[in-house]
Amino acid sequence: MSDILTQALSKLDGGLVLDVATGEGGFAGLLAAHLQSYERIVGIDTSTHALLAALDNPDLREHTFARIDAERLAFPDAAFDTIAVSFSLHHLKHPARVLIEMMRILRPGGRLIIAEMHASARTVPQRTAVQIHQWAASVDTALGLTHSPTFPRQRFVDWIEALPLDDVEFHDWYDSGANPFDSQFTTQVQGYVNDYLERASEASDYPLLARKAAALRERLRAEGIQPEPILLLVARKR
Repeated sequence: MSDILTQALSKLDGGLVLDVATGEGGFAGLLAAHLQSYERIVGIDTSTHALLAALDNPDLREHTFARIDAERLAFPDAAFDTIAVSFSLHHLKHPARVLIEMMRILRPGGRLIIAEMHASARTVPQRTAVQIHQWAASVDTALGLTHSPTFPRQRFVDWIEALPLDDVEFHDWYDSGANPFDSQFTTQVQGYVNDYLERASEASDYPLLARKAAALRERLRAEGIQPEPILLLVARKR
């Protein structure tokens, strides 16, 4: 993934950058590392816990973080030179609405950057990762949280094609060469499933979620796992 980020971002002057749904600031850090240059990076999120973690990260201290809702971006029109959102659209209630808001505050000629995992897997082990993520989304949904299943790649493309953009570049990342039985990654995923299953104990449909978790553990053992595919978009606002 780092190679794709370098290829896509290394020639861009970011100017004033906004990272939407920044979480703990991970993608803000990647933007700082891969953009050719930038003036300042602002990260926004609605999670106070995540923002506090970002503020506590010594590697992110040069950046600014604020608690702002992505659906109601408290900035004037054309306020930013670059706007990014990463791995978060499926966590938002109205992702298409968020994209429209992002376009409103992006200046004409400014750059839109989106990275999103999607459900259009190419291999059986990648499909394992997609199914585990979608099961986790069903746990969060049962607990009243906003977490949609990851979208098919084409739905993401359709959203982008509806926006006033030029010079659209799609960069696909499929880690099809990864060892599907890598012990470190498998252990990490098993821990992820265990954590989510513990959370699911509070849900009314816990027995169904637990049976699905057992089936996913068996699939993980038999078929292995590779990371979910990711689509990276870089485009210019008209």
